[in-house]
Amino acid sequence: MSRLETYRRKLRRNYKFLVTNLTMSHILDELFQEHVIELDDKERIEKGITTGDQARKFIDILLRNPDPRAYEKFTNVLRDTPQDFIAKQLDDTEDDGDDDGTSAQEALPEVDTSEQERKNVISVENTMKRTNDPKKRKLYDERSSDIEEVAYRTTESLTQAITNLDAKKSDFLIFISRSEKSNASAKREAEELKQFVKRREETVFAAITHYTNTVISDIDNTYQKNREAFDCVKEEALATVASIDSTRADAKRLVTQGKEADIIGNNCQKRIPELLNTDVSQPPHAIKAVLTKDGCTEELVKQMFGKLYKVKLIGVFRVKLMENELLFQVDVTSEGDILIGIWNKSDPKKRRIDIYTSNGSRRSTFTVDGLTGFATLKDGTIAVTQQVKNEVTICTLDGSAVWSFNCSEPRRIAVNSKDDFIITCREVVFKYDRIGTLTQTTPDKTNGDNKYRKYVTTTNSDDIVVSDRNDHCIRVYSADGLPKYTYGGKGVGEGELNAPCGVSSAADGDIIIADLNNHRIHLVESHGKFKCFLLTKDDCLRFPKDIAVTLEGNVIICEEQGKVKTYKYY
Repeated sequence: MSRLETYRRKLRRNYKFLVTNLTMSHILDELFQEHVIELDDKERIEKGITTGDQARKFIDILLRNPDPRAYEKFTNVLRDTPQDFIAKQLDDTEDDGDDDGTSAQEALPEVDTSEQERKNVISVENTMKRTNDPKKRKLYDERSSDIEEVAYRTTESLTQAITNLDAKKSDFLIFISRSEKSNASAKREAEELKQFVKRREETVFAAITHYTNTVISDIDNTYQKNREAFDCVKEEALATVASIDSTRADAKRLVTQGKEADIIGNNCQKRIPELLNTDVSQPPHAIKAVLTKDGCTEELVKQMFGKLYKVKLIGVFRVKLMENELLFQVDVTSEGDILIGIWNKSDPKKRRIDIYTSNGSRRSTFTVDGLTGFATLKDGTIAVTQQVKNEVTICTLDGSAVWSFNCSEPRRIAVNSKDDFIITCREVVFKYDRIGTLTQTTPDKTNGDNKYRKYVTTTNSDDIVVSDRNDHCIRVYSADGLPKYTYGGKGVGEGELNAPCGVSSAADGDIIIADLNNHRIHLVESHGKFKCFLLTKDDCLRFPKDIAVTLEGNVIICEEQGKVKTYKYY
């Protein structure tokens, strides 16, 4: 028996139990997010008047779903809620091939007993107690069958009412349970926030100490330079004073003791004008702080709060992946559409690009044989690299080829401000102009095993940034291909990386790096200085694979296992 049929039998055998106990309002959003139901299914379920109606509609939808993973996702969702007892009931249900459950068609309708029917029942029962007339007794016997029918219908209605009351009670119990969990979660978040503030306090004090030491060192250096200049001026002034004293003594001796011949032939008259015309050197300025008070304050604030970026999650959706698939690249068009690259590990011919709107609705998809990278162009087309074909193809958003050019083993690709194509290969970075002519070759050697493909981006100054997962670093080259600096090295500290993948650039030139195995995002200044971690695993980030920056400055991150998240940071 197939796995799908087994799941369907479990649902049918527990149909009444599910209708009675399942509360859809608490799990609808998660089921929709996990692609168990579609939007129109969600809206149809929400139109159910009672919890039982909503449960019936959902079970009918699930029974018709041909994908067995829908049932598995449904039970997994239940296990994360106070309704986990339902998942346990389904798991414990043995499938013996005998479908003895109740189907949707067998569910009994609610019957409204009118006030007149109730009065008729009471009247008949009272009359039967008083009469001995055989004819009337026969009539009442005939009426009694009607009474039994009314009583049966009333009993069924009350039974349904009891079910509804139980469901309502379950709603409140679930609310209480969720409230308790929410309160516990709030307490946990409060403790985490306090710890975060304490860590920030340590960061602030460390920044203050560092900056204070820097300013003190600058003051000492400035004073030392002033002291050296002062000593030099003082030495010159003392030499001039000595010369003046010597000349003055000679002149006075000539005046008081000199003979006419000595007076006429003396050298004093030559030296005196020189000394009188000697300018008095200006002493060095009094020592000043390297920065003004306001400047110190401004710089100190930067030191204290430069790392305290605010990051807000403004959007998230999940890409539906098949077996052997994972996300490997993300880019965004000028119109705001999000392009997702899906890597098929077992079949390169099934690699594809999915296109989503900014709110996560899939617009279209197309496969690319041997896809290794892509980049969006200003005119709305896409440049796609195909390593096995040694080719770069420019195509429309529906995958139709427009033109192409040859490139030896192209991997990842980026486009600079001049519409040049920047393409990573095994140990070289190529630059092609907008018509596909090779204009520059930059060596980019990996020191370790060259196992993983390198990511690439360009900055606002057209610097080329290569992310090398093999060497756990990024290498930055000028627009002309000259090496500028390397950032990273394997580790977990600030400025260290563990298998970096996607890399992008902000409008101000800052570089943003997806640190895959450390589960975090680095923000790095354009000259290579670490700024901060924009996101970490504490922000529920898991295996970030690639990054794209929108025209508004928002950061889009694709996680390897299927989630795509959009953040605003400021």
